[in-house]
Amino acid sequence: SAEALKRFGMVARNPERDVQRRAVAIDFGTSSTVVAVDTANGGRELLRIGVRDFYEAVQPKHFENPTVLECVDFSAFEAAWTQRAYRPELNWNWMRAAHEAQASFRDNPGDTEILASILPKLKQWALRSERSQVRLTDRKGKEMQLAPHIERNPVRGQALQITQDYPFDPIELYAWYLGMAINWRERGLFLKYYLSFPVKYPREVKDRILASFRRGLQRSLPQTLIEHHPQVLNDFEVNDWASEPAAYAAAAMAHLGIDPTEEGVPYAVFDFGGGTTDFDFGL
Repeated sequence: SAEALKRFGMVARNPERDVQRRAVAIDFGTSSTVVAVDTANGGRELLRIGVRDFYEAVQPKHFENPTVLECVDFSAFEAAWTQRAYRPELNWNWMRAAHEAQASFRDNPGDTEILASILPKLKQWALRSERSQVRLTDRKGKEMQLAPHIERNPVRGQALQITQDYPFDPIELYAWYLGMAINWRERGLFLKYYLSFPVKYPREVKDRILASFRRGLQRSLPQTLIEHHPQVLNDFEVNDWASEPAAYAAAAMAHLGIDPTEEGVPYAVFDFGGGTTDFDFGL
């Protein structure tokens, strides 16, 4: 607060200094999600999301972030989630995601109260949302029916407005958790995000997921950035770039040093995913 800054003789850092023009790549998977960012020195970094102990030795499995939500106290979560648009003051023990949510799911000996509070495979939920009714019951016993997943895009260049009637979108919340792990002062505040999708995902489903990610990722930016430098929202974007196997081919061939030739280098990618198996063949 302004009072605390004055008391300690400090000046708040201008968040615009932390805005990055580098890209963030997100593979939003059925079972797990992988996030990579371009680093300032020209490298790339994979991120761990929702690991129980960030001080433990890094393991490869930490970078496959389970696409799971766990609802512990929905009423407390909803009150904070609809109070303000940017960086609402959520408590991890109200709504958990990724590794810790999956641990509750896998370590559960069959407790139906725990199972009823967990929403796994968010991507599959988006695929069938309009024709299925999904209910969640939090650990306090509150039961809710998830609203159908619809496309609600923010207006480019305009700040998000949140009301008490703001509908709960699990994918938006999951994207917010990703954004909170991506956007912090030591790493920077990112404005450009790219998602990959399965080859045959319907355009309408892609657009709904992209809209959810646009809202969730934008809400992970600091309120002070939006208040004092609203022009940055003109550069904020979340787009799909390539199919998952095509994106893998582009990255793998560069990593393996396979250069193009006049005749063309034939390649084949078999992507055995958590929800679909995709193929990509080309020159």
